[in-house]
Amino acid sequence: MKLTDQQLASAVSGAVRTWEGGDGFHVCRFTQTQTDAYQIRREDFHRKALSSSGIVIRFRTDSPFLKLAVTVFSGSSRKYFGLDLVVDGHYAESLKNFENPTFGTNYVTMEASFGDFSKVFDLGAGEKEVALYLPWSVGCVITGLELADGASFIPVKREKKLLAFSKGELLYLFNFSTNHSETNFFLHCYTVGAGRYRAIFSSDDTEFGGQERISKDYIYHSADNDPRGLGFEV
Repeated sequence: MKLTDQQLASAVSGAVRTWEGGDGFHVCRFTQTQTDAYQIRREDFHRKALSSSGIVIRFRTDSPFLKLAVTVFSGSSRKYFGLDLVVDGHYAESLKNFENPTFGTNYVTMEASFGDFSKVFDLGAGEKEVALYLPWSVGCVITGLELADGASFIPVKREKKLLAFSKGELLYLFNFSTNHSETNFFLHCYTVGAGRYRAIFSSDDTEFGGQERISKDYIYHSADNDPRGLGFEV
């Protein structure tokens, strides 16, 4: 059972627009006006605007397999890509154009091919939530997404559009929603450790058009006895 463009569109998050281009199902993070403006400014900006970074196709299904076919094209200075499959919140497999790479000091120059790629993923028995995280480093057109004949397909939309991660001793928190602010968000810090934290950068500052709701002087104390884990509310 091949999913229609309408079904794919109903399960997409992170894209401002989707369309059928004759060669497959297209997704884009920017409006046509924005992508045109990037093209006028600089071609490499325009190319990056066409990458599928941050776009997810998420749905529930009882299909035992998923067959995916894509066409990838330049979306950054990188030529390699990985399209990740997550099942019930756990990483499963990837569709990628490289195997066992040896990254040098300048990994940007690692050679890989663009074009058509496909893979059959084993989803196992029973109903599960499937999420396909499209590549950040290239543009991606879905040329086919198939499930078992008669399988269920229920789009899943996330109300929250948050991304949190750590690097070194820093914690990062991003809200990609254009119309919904988050309050009292519990930020886990187990990868960094217990301690005291304070904000060092916030896009809610007035210089970025924000409302100064995040104080740079406030100290956040992590709590290791919170039932949600080690972390603190922001």
